Amino acid sequence: MFGKKRLFRQMEEYVNIVQAALYVAAITLNRAKTGAEDKRVAAAIVNLLVGRGAASDHTAQEIETARERAGELVRFDPELRFAAVMCLRTTGIVKGPPTSLEVMKTIDWVRTLEELPGHPPDPDIMQKLAYDVGLKYGVISVG
Repeated sequence: MFGKKRLFRQMEEYVNIVQAALYVAAITLNRAKTGAEDKRVAAAIVNLLVGRGAASDHTAQEIETARERAGELVRFDPELRFAAVMCLRTTGIVKGPPTSLEVMKTIDWVRTLEELPGHPPDPDIMQKLAYDVGLKYGVISVG
């Protein structure tokens, strides 16, 4: 049992890094679209693409805008899409029901936008994705 808990903690750490990278990408997209950061919409985008947080934390308008912009992120950045889907899969496993049901709905929605990676959640894949998107979006540094 200890090994499983440790593995889940490790996977959650990778999700945290991807979550931070998604937030930076969302803020960047919001600035490009509106000239403003709109941190609440950025947070809603991250919640949607990582499977954390509750819809009740955001207004209907924020959720609608977040869904549009999250769609743009996953369509135009394959690396972020891969990382987001892997985070969703990880969150679904770690958190279990009812979170896993919401995660599956989100994965199905992403599937309507672009092809999904076929990999199950894996610590080595998550570590590489976290490292790659973390570097790309400046949330981690080397050295």
